[in-house]
Amino acid sequence: MKLIDILFSSEKKIIWALVFFLLLVGIFYSGKLFITHIHDGIPSGPLDPEVERMWSGDHFSQFYRYSLFKNNIGRGNSPYFSGYQFASGAFTEGLIFFPFSAINGALAFLFGDILSYNLMALFSYVFVGLAAYFLVKLLTGSVSAAIVAAFYLATVPFRTSFLYGEMVYGVDIVMLPLLIYAIERARNEGRSRWFAISGILLFLTLTANFQMLYWAIFILWPYMLYRLIGFSFDASRTPPERVKALLWLLPGLFACVCYTIFIYGMMKNSVLHSGQNFKETFFYTPEIYRLFLQFSGNEKNVYLGLTALVALPWLLKTLFDWRKQSARKTELCIFFVLFLFAFFLCFGPRLDAVTGLPVYRWMFDHIPGFNGTRTPGRIMSVVVVLYTILLGYFVACLLETVKKRWSFSNGALIAIFFSVLIVYDFNYTQPGISLFMEKNNVYEGISGKQTRVVTLPFQYISGDHRNGAFLPLALKHDLRMFTGHSGIYPSAVDEPVRFLYSVNEGCLDRDQWEWLTANHFEYIIAHYTEFEPRVSRQAIMGLMGSPFVDYVTQDQGVYLYKIRNKPAPEKKMNDQILADLYLSLPLPGGAKNESSGIEYLSGWHVREVYKNQRPFRWMRKTHSKLLVGAAKPSVDAQFEYWCPGDAELEIVVGLSYGKIDQKALPDGWRRVNVHLSEHTGSMSIIHLKAATEFRAPPDIRVFGCMVSDVIRKTD
Repeated sequence: MKLIDILFSSEKKIIWALVFFLLLVGIFYSGKLFITHIHDGIPSGPLDPEVERMWSGDHFSQFYRYSLFKNNIGRGNSPYFSGYQFASGAFTEGLIFFPFSAINGALAFLFGDILSYNLMALFSYVFVGLAAYFLVKLLTGSVSAAIVAAFYLATVPFRTSFLYGEMVYGVDIVMLPLLIYAIERARNEGRSRWFAISGILLFLTLTANFQMLYWAIFILWPYMLYRLIGFSFDASRTPPERVKALLWLLPGLFACVCYTIFIYGMMKNSVLHSGQNFKETFFYTPEIYRLFLQFSGNEKNVYLGLTALVALPWLLKTLFDWRKQSARKTELCIFFVLFLFAFFLCFGPRLDAVTGLPVYRWMFDHIPGFNGTRTPGRIMSVVVVLYTILLGYFVACLLETVKKRWSFSNGALIAIFFSVLIVYDFNYTQPGISLFMEKNNVYEGISGKQTRVVTLPFQYISGDHRNGAFLPLALKHDLRMFTGHSGIYPSAVDEPVRFLYSVNEGCLDRDQWEWLTANHFEYIIAHYTEFEPRVSRQAIMGLMGSPFVDYVTQDQGVYLYKIRNKPAPEKKMNDQILADLYLSLPLPGGAKNESSGIEYLSGWHVREVYKNQRPFRWMRKTHSKLLVGAAKPSVDAQFEYWCPGDAELEIVVGLSYGKIDQKALPDGWRRVNVHLSEHTGSMSIIHLKAATEFRAPPDIRVFGCMVSDVIRKTD
C-alpha cells in the first residue's frame, strides 16, 4: 500500500509508472520469440509461435512501407518514392503511414530497418496508452479512470491482432484519441493553438490511415458538430475571438482537402476506381459469435472484453436515470449512441441478413467512399476508442458511487484491479516471427542499378499479398519489380499480369519476350526456395530451355535469368535432356533430387480442387508432359481425364516401353493406366496430346484437357 501511495502521490510519478508498466506489458505480450529476434525478424502474426524464414504475408508489405523513408533519403529520392513496385516511377502511395513511417525512418538511421520497426511495435503500447490516459483524464477528471483506459486501449485485441502482423491500426489508432483530446481542449479553452493542433492532427490521421479517418468522420461527425456549435455560441467569448480561433483550423483543413484530392486521383486510376465487390464483404465480415472470442483474426476481431459485461449495462442504466443529472451526461449520451451505431456497423452485411433490413447494403451503394473497403470489421478502430471513453466514464462513476455509499475513496486500488483484469483478459498473443533471407548473391549481383526485374512467382490477382514477399528485397537492392502489393495498385497492371502469367510455369513465348524487352525488363528472378511463394521445378526447367533468356547463376534456390536482346536458336529439349535436367536440379533447400515419384514436367496449369469433384489440372494448350520415376521391375501411372467434346488424349511414352489402357467412365471421364517397363534410364516421360485447344472466356488461359491427380504404383 505504501508503494501505491508513493506512485499515486503526483501525476508526474503516475505517468512515469504508467510508462514503465505499459512497456512491461508490451514486452510480456510480445513474447520471447519477438524479443529474441527483435534485430533480425519481424512479427508475422499475433498467434503463431513459430520462427519461419521468409514467411509470406502482409507484414512484408508493411515493413517495406515503414522502411521507404530511410532508404529513399539515403539514395537521394523523395522520402516516399514508391517506384520499387509495379516497375513504375509514376506509381505512388502518397505519404503512406506518415508520420509513423517517418519516425521509423529516423530511428532506422540509428538502429537499422528491422530493429526500428520492432521498436515501433513495442513502444506503441506506451504512446497508445498515454493518448488514452490524457483523453479520459480530460473528459472525466479521474486519474484512476484514465489509467484503466490506458491499459484497455493499449492491449485491446483489435489493436494487438493488427500490431503483430501488419502494424497498420496497431500503431495508427493512437491518432483518434489524440484528435478527440485536441478537440476537447480547443472547445474548453478556446485557444487558437488547440484549433491549429486539431487541424494538424486531422491531417496526420489522414496520412497515417485515410480509411480509419473516413470511418472516424462518418461516425463521429455528430460529436464534432456538437462541439463546433457549442463553441460557436459560447457566450464567454466574443464573436471576433471565436472567429479568430476557428480560423486556425483552416491550415490543417486545407491540407486535408488537398491530400484528399490527391488520394482521389490515386484511387481513380487504381483497381478501386469503381469500389469493392459487395459479395466479398461477407467473407471479411465478423460473425456474431466472434463477440466472445479473444482472437478472430485482425479483420474480424470484435471482442470488447469482460469489462463490457459490467460497464455497458451500468452506463445504460445511468443514461436512463433522468433523476440524476450531471455535466457529463450529454457527452456520455453522445459517445454511447455513436459507440452502438459503430459497433453494429462492424457486422456489415451479416446484420442486414439477420434483421432483413438492407441498411449496410444501402450505405455501400449510396454513400460516397463507403464501398472503398470490403472489411467492415475495421470500423472497430473507432469502436474501441469510443469504448475506451465509455469505460473511463464507467470507472469514474463507479468511484463516485462507492465513495458516496461506502466512503471508499482509494481509486488506486480500483484502477489496479481493472487494469490487471484487462491485461489478463486480453492476454492471448504469441507472435510468430518471419526471418529475412540472408545475403543472396543473385540480388547482390544486380543491386543498386534500378534494374527492372520480373520476380517469380507473381500472383494472378495483382493485389495478392504474396507479391509483397519480395518488396523488401526490391527496396534493399534498389530494383524495379514488375508486380507488387498495394490496395490501390494501378488497374492498368492487371492486363500485363495476366498476359505474362504463364512465365510462372516456365512458359515464355515470343510475344511475351517482345513485351518484356519493349518495356526494358532485364532479368527474371525465379524463387525455387524452401519458403513460399516459390515456383515449381517445371518453371526452372522451362526457363533453362527457353531461347529468350540466358541462365546466369543461382544462390540458395534463387535463379537469375538474363532476358536476351535477341532470341537464341530454339533449344532442343528431347526426353533424355529433360530427364537429365530434372535430376540435376536440387530440391528447395539444396537437398539432392530423387528419381522417384511424379513430376508435372511442362504444359500444366495449377491444381484445382472443388467440393464433390476430383482434383485436377488443366493441360496448358495441347501438349503436356509427366515425368515418372523408375521402379523395378515395373511401375504403373494411373489417372483420369476429360477433354471437351469427349475427345480422347493421345498418350506417348518416352525413355521406356509403355502399355496404355483407357476405359470410359459413366461421368464422361476416361480412366488411364500406363504400365511402364524396360527403362533405358532412371525415369520415363509420358506425353499427353490433346486434339484441340479449349478456351473459357473471360478466363484468358488456353486449355487442353482436364487431368486428375496422377498416381504412381509399383509392383
